[in-house]
Amino acid sequence: MVAYSYTLTYSKGYTMKFKTFAWITLLMLLCSVQSFAQETLQELAMTLSKQFHKQKIAVVNFSCINTHSLTASSIIQERLTTFMGSDKSLTVVERSKLDTILKEQELQLSGAVDADTAQIAGKLLAVDVIITGTILYLTNNEIEVYARALDVRSGKILTTTKAIIKKDWQDNEILNTIETPTTIPQIAAEHFKAGSDYYSQGKYSIAIEFFNRVIAHSPDFANAYLYRGISYYKKGKYDYALMDLNKAIEINPELAQAYYQRAIFYKFVKVEYESAIEDFDKAIELNPNISSYYTERGELYIFIKEYDKALADFNKAIMLDSNAADAYAWRGYIYSIKGDNNKAIKDFSKAIEISPQSIGYWIDRATVYYDIGDYKKAINDCNKAIEIDPEHASEAFVLRDSIYKTINKKH
Repeated sequence: MVAYSYTLTYSKGYTMKFKTFAWITLLMLLCSVQSFAQETLQELAMTLSKQFHKQKIAVVNFSCINTHSLTASSIIQERLTTFMGSDKSLTVVERSKLDTILKEQELQLSGAVDADTAQIAGKLLAVDVIITGTILYLTNNEIEVYARALDVRSGKILTTTKAIIKKDWQDNEILNTIETPTTIPQIAAEHFKAGSDYYSQGKYSIAIEFFNRVIAHSPDFANAYLYRGISYYKKGKYDYALMDLNKAIEINPELAQAYYQRAIFYKFVKVEYESAIEDFDKAIELNPNISSYYTERGELYIFIKEYDKALADFNKAIMLDSNAADAYAWRGYIYSIKGDNNKAIKDFSKAIEISPQSIGYWIDRATVYYDIGDYKKAINDCNKAIEIDPEHASEAFVLRDSIYKTINKKH
């Protein structure tokens, strides 16, 4: 599983076959975290409960996409079990009984349950539906929960739903969060913690003010420049961002994340690909176990049409993180341009399984289905993308229209 780290994030709501330089510019304009209405796990549980009256249900582990937290997975599983169990029209398997049965059979279930495993688990647990899903940390205190219900007879997804919840527990297993240092004066450490908290909440202007105070007390503390630089980037103050990233590297040449963040800057802001590759290479040299480093470099190799190098990077990213949805989707794109449509569909399907609310993955797979003449599946995928997010599914509308025109011409 990939270690959790803060990055210069950007939206990936567009499909692989439409990624051009104009697309890159658009990504720069979308450098913000999506916000949704605040919900609760209880509301999510109620949404699911309404759809499965008089059925027997098991809630299994949820996989964390961008971090590693056994605590989060365990708490969400336990709370959903409790909330759904309060609905007397449902029969929900108690978690202790669930764990005992799975342990006896040496069967592990997580957010990436495939059809065959769902069918096996369904027979063991004597249930009709399995609830599972994924967890995405948006900030240190805010989590997006994707839940999906699987029919144990067919292994097919019956429904999906999501909620953004506030984290009200302490994570002990999260790796590489912003830690308050002990090697700087206490006043600087306090300011750094405050800046980190505001940064995690997306309040970048306030975060910058606190990082300024850290630097005033400890001008040689590299992480203060690093996170102030990222905050400037989020604010669109790119010159300041680059100066801070350069300073962080100057102070600590072994700071892998600073090279990675600067590589993202060169990749999307300066469009200086040689410089970006050099920084990605250095980041990977210093910390070779971060999945996102390989995914980002692989995307860059696609931009310059170095497809074999890109493929190697995506393979490595997936090896490090089996839930690296973007790596699967990009690898699927490479397979599609190489003409290996079966592998492309398999990878796009895996990306959809991991992150079913990302409409780009549905449109990517629809495009391949269209290319091979499977118009029914292509239309279904377009419809799904439109259902999930009609305001941002213009490509799905265009593709679906093209499919209908092709069908009409043939008939």
